[in-house]
Amino acid sequence: MGVSFLNLILEPTNLASLWGHDIPNVVNKRLKTCRDIGALASFQQKVRNNEIWQVHQRAYKKYYARVLKKKMTKQEFEVWARKAEQLRNEALENYAFLPEPERQQLVEELTAKLNEE
Repeated sequence: MGVSFLNLILEPTNLASLWGHDIPNVVNKRLKTCRDIGALASFQQKVRNNEIWQVHQRAYKKYYARVLKKKMTKQEFEVWARKAEQLRNEALENYAFLPEPERQQLVEELTAKLNEE
């Protein structure tokens, strides 16, 4: 049946780390600190609330999948990722100051640039 979550928490080694604000991550079998969880939550919120970040993350995952499937080398991906980061940052600088129709145009342009082959 496996180890239950309660047994995992009540083991002395796990209990000691819980007091240090470590939270058991049963899936990955490692402990995540409050700092780790907070950083991830903050990043996810930033992505959810900004179209530029959403477009960037969608493209990033698409290209990283190519590395995993061996359709792109790690070096090619790193070059693309640096370019994508630069394009994202440039778009973010302008995004906040534009009216809505121009924001949509900026998002569409960024999408096209990030997905160029």
